Amino acid sequence: MIDTLDVLGDKWGPSITGDRLVLYFAVSGETSEKIYRSTRAAKDQPFGAATEVTELNAIARQGTPYVSYDDTSIYFFRQTTDNQNSRDLWHASRASPSEPFSNLAELSELSSNYREHLPWLTRDELTIYFASARATSSWETDLWMATRTSVTAEFGDITIISGLDDGESEDQSPALTPDGLTLYFTTDYLTSLDVYSATRSAIDDDFGAPTREDELSSSGDDTNLTLSPDGREIFISSERSGSQELWVAIRDCD
Repeated sequence: MIDTLDVLGDKWGPSITGDRLVLYFAVSGETSEKIYRSTRAAKDQPFGAATEVTELNAIARQGTPYVSYDDTSIYFFRQTTDNQNSRDLWHASRASPSEPFSNLAELSELSSNYREHLPWLTRDELTIYFASARATSSWETDLWMATRTSVTAEFGDITIISGLDDGESEDQSPALTPDGLTLYFTTDYLTSLDVYSATRSAIDDDFGAPTREDELSSSGDDTNLTLSPDGREIFISSERSGSQELWVAIRDCD
């Protein structure tokens, strides 16, 4: 468990920069959800006390941030009403990590009348994966993807990730390994949200049948995962300790 963040509330949506030194996440209470960041001096050191990213927290609820490799772009949801189905994806950017985020804008081309949240992007920010309820018109989300030709262009070709859904599950938090051949995500195929993975032989192939990652799953909900860009750390929001906290697991292999 990452127990050094020194902020109260349920913690969601972890995302890590390319150098693995800056961690973004969201903290929720009864009436709000805000985006925070924490830093560490080295990859083998603990994260420090978190601070609120105030320029992103303009309304009551925004969360599940995904930060770009160089910490100059961030993608997240904003929820404009009490209804969670009003969540849409937004983006902000800045010239350098030392500046505040600005240029806040909705990714309206990805919006529907139902929930969109938990974005994940490739390093070049030209492909986005996200969770959306647009196909179910209910609480259950599926995993979707979209592409664009440049970072200033709109996303198009929005398609569902086939082969992962059993029709009634809550599929969330997609994250790809650096080679693009393994997709990690969370789903409630069983009684709670667990971590699963699915593989493919080539980038253009469909993913195969998902497999539960037993060493990353618990009897409680394990959700909102993300991989570090080098694939060596996985961050998860989990209630395995009795409250919704952030956890991390590491592997040394490529």
